[in-house]
Amino acid sequence: MVSGFGIPALAQADLGNFNVTNNCPATKSLHPNDNPGHVTVTSGENYTAINLNKPGGSYVLLLIPGFHPTQRWVKLTCGKLVNGPVNGGEGQKPTGGESSASSKSGKFLLAASWQPAFCESNSGEGKKECVTETNDRFDATHFTLHGLWPQPRGNYYCMVSANDKHNDENHNWDNLPEPALSSQARTELDKIMPGTQSNLQRHEWIKHGTCFGTGPEAYFRTAESLIGQLNNSELQRLVANNVGKEVGTADLQSAFEQTFGSGSAGALSIECSKDGGRTLISGISINLQGVLDQATKLQSVLDLSQHPKPQCTQGVIDPVGAN
Repeated sequence: MVSGFGIPALAQADLGNFNVTNNCPATKSLHPNDNPGHVTVTSGENYTAINLNKPGGSYVLLLIPGFHPTQRWVKLTCGKLVNGPVNGGEGQKPTGGESSASSKSGKFLLAASWQPAFCESNSGEGKKECVTETNDRFDATHFTLHGLWPQPRGNYYCMVSANDKHNDENHNWDNLPEPALSSQARTELDKIMPGTQSNLQRHEWIKHGTCFGTGPEAYFRTAESLIGQLNNSELQRLVANNVGKEVGTADLQSAFEQTFGSGSAGALSIECSKDGGRTLISGISINLQGVLDQATKLQSVLDLSQHPKPQCTQGVIDPVGAN
């Protein structure tokens, strides 16, 4: 990238966060009047820092989602650089316009669980979200969000501190930073991701969300929108109407295609698990490709190149409680 003064930006570096301490303009180039949209950064906000204008330079290039262009120059005196997880620290606030930001273009996997089957398989662990599960809670009849994972497998922990990575890999999720979310996004997340009771959202952000290309607000709002579309489909209705019964995976694929179009099941993985002599439908995952944001239509980003086979030919839609 070259600035308006012909100054080349350095190769992209892992500078961490830029914590804003003074209100300052965020310009397209180093010229103070080159500011499309009259964008400013405000004290208390946090942004991904990409690089400096030169070694030891006085300007930092920030990623400011929601504006065009998204990469903007800000004087270093307007804040301070902090190494660590991108937009994931305790007490951070969502950046202005960030909830409408888009991911990087690429491939993703939307992972959804059937929560009663998950709790059946983890009945001895005393997970809070399973102890509190009831027949009238949302996750008794709807798919829940496990995660939205940038692909390929192994695309994890982008600009994450060694300490946070260590805690995540050792399942010390209570010690991970809380991703900064608006109250609206967090309320919806608690409904569709009951695992927030065990701080699943901290794990998902640190391991996967930091590689999505936005801050946590846009990442989780995008996942919420996608899972909402899944839960407003014929697949969800088929599953909800057959709780406690056995359903063929071919029927699940057919129901998916009734909503998302002929051939769309080529993006759908159906996961199964064993519970004694029973086979359970434990969840699904959907292969996606393109650019994702809160307005993305699920049908428009299905990756039909994989054609994964179901893990079983039929399975029980498990009801709440030990069965």
